Amino acid sequence: MNKLTIHTKVFLVTLLPLSVTAVLLSSYFIYGKIADIDQALDAKGQAVAHLLSPASEYGVLSGNTESLTKLIYASARDRDIASITVSDARGRVIAHTSPEGGVAPNSIIPARSDPLFRAYNAPIYYTSLVVDDFERGTAPGSDASGLIGNIRVVVTREHAIAQQGEVLVNGLLITTIALLITAWLAALMARSVTSPIRKLTEVAKSIRDGDLKQRVDNHSSGELGILEEAINTMAQSLDRARERERKLAEDELFIEKVKAQTTLESLGEGVITTDANGAVTYLNPAAEKLTGWSFADAGDRQLHEVFNLISSNTRVAVRYPVEQCISEGSTIHHDLVLTLIRHDGKEFIIQDTATPIRDSNDTVVGMVLVFHDYSKLHRMSERLAYQAAHDDLTGLLNRREFEAQLAKALTEVNNQETEHALCYIDLDQFKIVNDSCGHNAGDELLRQLTHQIHDKIRRHDIFARLGGDEFGIILKDCSLASAEKLAYLIKDTVNAFRFTWQRHTFEIGASIGLVPITDSHVTTSELMMTADSACYIAKDKGRNRIHIYEPTDADVIQRSTDMQWLQKLNQSLESNRFVLYSQLITPIKEEPQLADHYEILIRLQDPEKGLIPPQLFIPAAERYQLMLSVDQWVIKTVFAMLREAGFTRSAGASTCTGFSINLSAQSITDGALLDFILEQFRDTDVNPQVITFEITETAAIANLARAINFIEKLKELGCRFSLDDFGSGLSSFGYLSSLPVDCIKIDGRFVSDIVKNPVSRSIVESIAHIGRVMGLQTIAEFVESDDILREARDCGIDFAQGYGIEHPRPFADALEDLESGETGKVAS
Repeated sequence: MNKLTIHTKVFLVTLLPLSVTAVLLSSYFIYGKIADIDQALDAKGQAVAHLLSPASEYGVLSGNTESLTKLIYASARDRDIASITVSDARGRVIAHTSPEGGVAPNSIIPARSDPLFRAYNAPIYYTSLVVDDFERGTAPGSDASGLIGNIRVVVTREHAIAQQGEVLVNGLLITTIALLITAWLAALMARSVTSPIRKLTEVAKSIRDGDLKQRVDNHSSGELGILEEAINTMAQSLDRARERERKLAEDELFIEKVKAQTTLESLGEGVITTDANGAVTYLNPAAEKLTGWSFADAGDRQLHEVFNLISSNTRVAVRYPVEQCISEGSTIHHDLVLTLIRHDGKEFIIQDTATPIRDSNDTVVGMVLVFHDYSKLHRMSERLAYQAAHDDLTGLLNRREFEAQLAKALTEVNNQETEHALCYIDLDQFKIVNDSCGHNAGDELLRQLTHQIHDKIRRHDIFARLGGDEFGIILKDCSLASAEKLAYLIKDTVNAFRFTWQRHTFEIGASIGLVPITDSHVTTSELMMTADSACYIAKDKGRNRIHIYEPTDADVIQRSTDMQWLQKLNQSLESNRFVLYSQLITPIKEEPQLADHYEILIRLQDPEKGLIPPQLFIPAAERYQLMLSVDQWVIKTVFAMLREAGFTRSAGASTCTGFSINLSAQSITDGALLDFILEQFRDTDVNPQVITFEITETAAIANLARAINFIEKLKELGCRFSLDDFGSGLSSFGYLSSLPVDCIKIDGRFVSDIVKNPVSRSIVESIAHIGRVMGLQTIAEFVESDDILREARDCGIDFAQGYGIEHPRPFADALEDLESGETGKVAS
């Protein structure tokens, strides 16, 4: 219902009541007319029966059937009378107009049930009148009531039904005509009512669709008139508002167009637009300047005529892919360097970007090309790239670019059947020039010498300054024999070179490491390390010579091993890969003042090899001056763990247990270590009385005065000192009285041999005796069996350390045992 139009609704509201009323009235009148026909037929049948009843008395009494027959035939002339039958009181037929189903006279008349016929009966009574031959009295054959017979009139409904049909047809026809007239009137009424509303709707649709000029003819009154006036006013207001908006939009569009035009004209980048066919539709002033075409001359020309490009590297003409940008709708950006040839022949290196122009339907209607002069930046980029790859002083390749070229050479060797060689050069006596004449002289020497060397090598060889007075040469496509000849030529060139500076003449030499580049070298860093090692060996063997690397070269292998340890140590310090272990030092005398303490040991945690013992990496750390960093890591880590375990002054830590930290000779002689230790004591609040520092006899003797100062400063805090490996030096006893130590740890070589070698036992016993005389505690290390332990106790040693006492274990585990009280002295 809600989907019907208002016209339809008004039409239905008007039509339905009238139609229902018309149908009801017609039905009523038709039904009444049909009932009247039935009533008239009934009345006729009854009237004929009642009229014939007295008229038939005589004939029934007299038995004059002829008169009765004439009488009933006269009455049966009506078309509605189907038959008339006269019967006596017993129901026997006396007379009839036609036989009823073959009924014979003096027989009983059967009942009739055909709905097309109706029967009406009337009794015939004896009136007791003397009529002609009859006297008044009881009639013969009559019953007590005087009934002498019956009249039966049968009427047919055929003609009545026909009349009723005519009445029904006429009634329906009249009803239909009435309904049609009613519908017509309802339509007229609906149209007259909804016509103004329909006009309002049409105008409203037009306004909705944007036609704000539409108006409603305001001829209605009442509410419709008010609505028509309101819609016209609304449309007028909307039209005015849209006009204001359009004017404002036009103004804003004009301003934006002016801004865009001004922006495009003021841009340093060139801007060219084309249509969908690639024809030029706009050039801004920058584009006019770069292309040499004015917009007036370039308009409608194809882009390739105005925008003439070539490849900067190959000088081959490049046609700009306008079709690709427009047909595929993709942005174009060239990674290769392009050169724009201006109309007058001048060239610019450019960078460009082209983007499709789309309309509101997302259809590509053209292209906008933005480009700018990249010439200065390109030259600057090339200059920076050159500077990034070359040494400022000599103009040679620098180390980074040299290693990149070396990587390419290594790839070539691995993928092709070719030979290359690496020549690593370190100048001898160059420092003398710098120290005596200054760095300007040294720089000039390097410039002149590199020219001399450059003239001797081949054009396709790669020559670089690796840093300071070190140089590298990749001898391309060169066998080892040829490389050796070139290396000697370079060495002789350097030897023959004479450098003069302010009336001073200098001679220098060159130590050269020569390494064949083979597929056995996995990385460039490994190859450089091998060459550096070969050069180092050449310098170590007397300078000004050439050392050729061979895979079985023991010197290079050792040097490479040291360099690998150097790299691993630096990585371990940066990545915190060291691990602390500890070993128990326990008293072997029954003296209450002697208590357990622990020597702190260090291990290196390698991701591939697991724990590495110190004897494998400490020599490399000493050789490359890394022991200070290692010692500082140990001290900082131990102090942090002791603070966590509660060995601080503020916590009132027990001093019954001590911890021994080894210090190297390099660290003791470096003044930075003392300051570092003092700082750690301040930061961690660790009790100095639980700390013992172990120094070797040789380290202390090497710089006795500095060692004594170092020991005294820390003893003032409460630290203890132990002299490690005592007895290994030739003058151990002579320096013992000069060093303010608290303990002496006897060299393990004597202790381990104490059972079998009487001399070793005597030395150990002598050291123990001197220690008691000087008030120093003695420690026997390398105690690996009960026999050694027993002999050490018999010699008067105070403490024992070794695998016979305890194997080294993680320091964290030892601290946990100390907290739980699971440590104890060795039994007597």
